[in-house]
Amino acid sequence: MDIESLPYRLLPGTVIAEFPAAPAMAEIFAKFPERDFERYHMYLAGFRDNSYFLGLKNQRIIEIITTAWKVATQARQIRQRQQKVLPQPRR
Repeated sequence: MDIESLPYRLLPGTVIAEFPAAPAMAEIFAKFPERDFERYHMYLAGFRDNSYFLGLKNQRIIEIITTAWKVATQARQIRQRQQKVLPQPRR
């Protein structure tokens, strides 16, 4: 596998297109529909955990995984902030 294609397996192409601007990547990722966002987030979490458990040593792969995870975490925080800001329906 070409190491430089790894980001495209971890995050959507529209998110990767903003690389290396992690804040812009997170903003775009945060706008994904809930189902798609959760699917990518769960896949990335599993990929990251498995990489650590297997004792991955390739520094470039670790950097890519770490960056993708930071972007996903920041995107989740953006989503949570947006949910708090949404007006509550009147009763």
